[in-house]
Amino acid sequence: MSFLKKNNKLFELDWIELQDGGFFSNAFIVATEKGREIFMGEDAVLFLKKGKENKLITPDKIVEKTLYFDDNLDRQLSFIRQSLDEIMFVNLQSRLETKGLPKGMSVIFYGGPGTGKTESVYQLAHQTGRSILHVDISQSKSMWFGESEKRIKEVFTNYKALCKSESLKPILLFNEADAIFGK
Repeated sequence: MSFLKKNNKLFELDWIELQDGGFFSNAFIVATEKGREIFMGEDAVLFLKKGKENKLITPDKIVEKTLYFDDNLDRQLSFIRQSLDEIMFVNLQSRLETKGLPKGMSVIFYGGPGTGKTESVYQLAHQTGRSILHVDISQSKSMWFGESEKRIKEVFTNYKALCKSESLKPILLFNEADAIFGK
């Protein structure tokens, strides 16, 4: 009974959480990110919550393709590729940190369907040796109150754990982000 009331030391330590099973199922207990790290150590990354809305793509699984763009767009993609080179990326992070800014890059690709936005990210990952945590935002939407926000938070929790286990910081790709980020 203490578990249902969250009256347990494991809840207080933020090692476990109670999750609602949905409309037709019972609640269940799962380990939090902190709990997975405590219980499983370095193997915690093996237990990232996997859903149909996000998947890890390693650079060796990406088929190399040649993409053709106009000169301006090609220069911009080349700049991103160079910035993702590990030495350049570490330098960029330290420059951002000294200015009190977040230590990452955010890039927004826009254009109509089939113009190569997602494939460009795949090729950047392949060329720079970075994994991609691919999140399909449209799959993260839910009609249940608070469920979409919970799923997005879970994406960032998984990404943070992944950053600790990968030698190169992976790329976090939100596909179809306008479905939720527009709000």
